[in-house]
Amino acid sequence: MRFRYCNQGYSRGACEHFPPHEIRSALRYDFVGRTETELKVMIIEEQDYAPTEWRLVRYSTGSERLEPEIAEPCTRAQVVAFCRSYVSRFFA
Repeated sequence: MRFRYCNQGYSRGACEHFPPHEIRSALRYDFVGRTETELKVMIIEEQDYAPTEWRLVRYSTGSERLEPEIAEPCTRAQVVAFCRSYVSRFFA
């Protein structure tokens, strides 16, 4: 099965842009809490349809800082975009 887009998860073998060295199959994000100034987000890494690792990060709605900081640029950008979308939808 070929996906129309590469960024929907589980693209290994279906997307020419999928990094050949990447072992993760997908990254999932979920909100686990919020205050007026902070969102708590769970990042879940999957491999072959099963969770392999998870971590909690806090996103400051004012400064857009993550704690702890995420070093991997793609994952960081996805978390920030996820949080911005939530803020624009539910904090407006």
